[in-house]
Amino acid sequence: MKNDSKENKKMAIDEMIEHNDINLLINTLGSKVKSTIERIFIDNKVKYSDNEIKKIEHYVYYLLERNNYQRLKNINKEDFENKLNRFVKRISTEKIVIDAAIKNDDMLPLIKLYGSLIKSTIVGIFIIKRIAFSEKDIEDIEQEVYINIFKNDYRRLKKFDTDIGSLHNWLKLIANQATNAEIRKKKDAFNPYHKNRRYSIDTKLAKEIEEIFCEEGRFDAREQFELIFEAVENLSPLKQTIFKLRYYDGVHESVIAQLMDKSIPSITGHLSRIKQSLKDYIEIKLNE
Repeated sequence: MKNDSKENKKMAIDEMIEHNDINLLINTLGSKVKSTIERIFIDNKVKYSDNEIKKIEHYVYYLLERNNYQRLKNINKEDFENKLNRFVKRISTEKIVIDAAIKNDDMLPLIKLYGSLIKSTIVGIFIIKRIAFSEKDIEDIEQEVYINIFKNDYRRLKKFDTDIGSLHNWLKLIANQATNAEIRKKKDAFNPYHKNRRYSIDTKLAKEIEEIFCEEGRFDAREQFELIFEAVENLSPLKQTIFKLRYYDGVHESVIAQLMDKSIPSITGHLSRIKQSLKDYIEIKLNE
């Protein structure tokens, strides 16, 4: 009987993916999705009602339906239930901590759940870059991360998008950026030419970008960088994030891939297309 049940479930999953029918998923695994969401509330010691469970259920199914069921299609059929369960756990956890902050002005669930992640990310970057740091440095950057997340009525947290990646990786990204910004400040303290700091970007980018400027000598270095920054601001949010991580913060493609839940070839492809977009934009400006 158990084998029959498993086989029926597998057939239902195959049919659901083939026909893009979320109702088949609800009929087959709906009770498991609901119990997983309830368990997340209980584990996080957050009070809940049936209505709140339903809201998260609807949100999960909405995310699965988006982009022509792409998320469902990406789940390995052989391990479908486990992968779906992990997805539901992630989305439920993220929804609970984000709603606690935005709706109830309660930051503690997010800090309790992700505080150690943020701290370990900060410490890890100092260690990788072999830069001396103190406990106060770590505390200051942690504070900066939380200010970035919670300031202006949680504006940045409200913009969090599950299509870009998980909250876990999004917070690592913010911690990464805040730490690199602090490291640059430390370096600038010993740099007498630091007045035009915002025009200093990764030297590799500077070399790669030179080929874009067809007419040598037409712009000075400052004007070139102004044009590059202008071109970057015209990129999509996803491309801006990838570009800034790679060239402003010097993060390797493999790390960006991990942070954004994407493959390394995908990030490499994005960077190639981004540079082409910048080249096209700058060439248009050169010909104006």
